[in-house]
Amino acid sequence: MSQNIEFRLPLDCSLNIRELFNYWISIHPGDGLPGRRHFDPLPVFKLSDNIWMLDVERDPLRYKIRRFGSALVSFTGRDDTGRYLDETLPNFQKSDSRKILAGVVENGRPIFRRDRALSAPEKDYVFAERIILPMAADGATVDVLLNMTCYLNKLSWPNLEPVLIV
Repeated sequence: MSQNIEFRLPLDCSLNIRELFNYWISIHPGDGLPGRRHFDPLPVFKLSDNIWMLDVERDPLRYKIRRFGSALVSFTGRDDTGRYLDETLPNFQKSDSRKILAGVVENGRPIFRRDRALSAPEKDYVFAERIILPMAADGATVDVLLNMTCYLNKLSWPNLEPVLIV
């Protein structure tokens, strides 16, 4: 993937998500995807509470939580660092989330999603905005997903609608 990334965030998305996306764009090498080695947490430190990272394992395709920000811990009531997504999210194997993650891994393109918070389905008044940003040590084979989740109270944002930008 080159520096010319044809991906646009919604105008009304969280400024924090926009900032992380812009940082991800800025760390792209000349050709291909940035790798974990390109990611310096200091420039985005103020965003770290909402950042989580997944290590991508293949054969079978699984996602191990490398980092789980404190805002996610506070929202879910648990720290899932070191666990697999299929162990932490009910019905993950049958979910749209699994398909979306697999799509990012397969095509190396970011995804933005705004929908109900999947990590706490009982909190149906909360929407979550998520961005999933692929990273690859070799520039091509996605091995880490850099993610951000920002929680929005639907009562404060009554016009929010689900969005998926691929």
